[in-house]
Amino acid sequence: MSFEEAKNYLLQAKMILKELPRKEHYKLYSSYGYIYLNSSQLDSSKYYYQMAYDICEDYNLGNKKLTYLENLGIIELDLGNVELAENLFLQVLNEAEKIDSELLMLYACTDLSYLFYHKKDYDKAMFYGNKEFELANELGNIRYQMNAAIKLSNSNKRIGDFENALKYYQIFKLRSDSLTNVKNVRKLTELRVKNEFKNEHLIDSLNLATANLALTAEKSKRKSITWLFIITLIGGLFSAWQFFRAKKAQKRSDELLLNILPKSTAEELKVTGSTTSKRYDKVSILFADMVNFTLISRRLSPEELVKMLDDYFGYFDQILKKWNVEKIKTIGDAYMAVYGVPEGNEARTINVINAALEMQQFVKSNATKYESKLGGIKISMRIGIHTGSLVAGVVGNTKFQFDVWGDAVNIAARIESAGEAGKINVSNETYQFIKNNVSFKFIPRGNVEVKNIGEIEMFFVEEKHLALASA
Repeated sequence: MSFEEAKNYLLQAKMILKELPRKEHYKLYSSYGYIYLNSSQLDSSKYYYQMAYDICEDYNLGNKKLTYLENLGIIELDLGNVELAENLFLQVLNEAEKIDSELLMLYACTDLSYLFYHKKDYDKAMFYGNKEFELANELGNIRYQMNAAIKLSNSNKRIGDFENALKYYQIFKLRSDSLTNVKNVRKLTELRVKNEFKNEHLIDSLNLATANLALTAEKSKRKSITWLFIITLIGGLFSAWQFFRAKKAQKRSDELLLNILPKSTAEELKVTGSTTSKRYDKVSILFADMVNFTLISRRLSPEELVKMLDDYFGYFDQILKKWNVEKIKTIGDAYMAVYGVPEGNEARTINVINAALEMQQFVKSNATKYESKLGGIKISMRIGIHTGSLVAGVVGNTKFQFDVWGDAVNIAARIESAGEAGKINVSNETYQFIKNNVSFKFIPRGNVEVKNIGEIEMFFVEEKHLALASA
């Protein structure tokens, strides 16, 4: 049943609300809330869920009331009202603990761990993520186990606890494997077919109920049809609600998984349960490094230092996304990315140059932001880029992450070290791909001696105006 069809039936049901006691009205209002929520009409959804909640509050319908309160929290979060959403989720959790409803506790912990992860409050994200994982285990809910595990892996990675990040990622992978085996796929397929049949049957039933309602004038018969109509409708909508809730949880898990792995690698992992390392040619590797970082780190507290790096690297992440450049990792003050892994177009090597130019522009624009705390030191960065062949994939048993290897990676790191503050230094191999682009100005540096490699021809790149290439 489509949203429009469901909405039309609900409009008919609304006309006969007066035949029902007020205590039963919440069922119809919650159905409205569900339809508007899944069609992204958040204000309308909020209005109807609030009406359903108020009725359940008046009649002390505990479990139903908390379900609608949690939905209101999800709506507030989607509207950007993070603090209000947090308070609503905490209220649901506290009330669910009082009535010992593990399912509602699971939903609330799921929402809270997701909320705090995106607030970058990783300690609280892990606290509620652990509770979510424990509850999901008790209830035997594999999908929520996966959801909790990937968030715990990401949160531990964010705070530098790579051992626990790996542990939870391995748990996620094991649960993922159990969902993708043939037996479970068959069950899910059968369930989908049954739901489709049930929805078709529901439409037929509703059509019949509507026709009967229009033909009869007898009050008792009208009430019977009304009850049949609403009960049948709500049963179908509840099944659909469960499906969309699981779908939304899966979407959140996928978003978190993409924080660790490139999209194609994440898809391979979900489908096959494993990943394979691959060779890529004509890949552009970017290294960025903060100048005078040792001196800077001595003048800031550890908390201030991490906040500063997060300010810069967080903005770099946005730039890379714009130009379709893949971030690989950060190590201290070093930032590494590639263009051409796992997908790319060698003709658009200028994407990585444009990303580098925007990165340097951001650093220059914010060079004095921390100057007072740094005793007059202005922040600057070196960026180096080299193009060559490499191998990319996921290997190892500790400090688990997607990574790249090869001589081209080592050369790119040396190109960056041989650069200058505020400059973008590229090798001749990269220069050959971009030399004809009129948007850039190239300053030849000749052959520069590089440690353990020898002489490498290099160029500084400056922009005349931003290259017009799509990301």
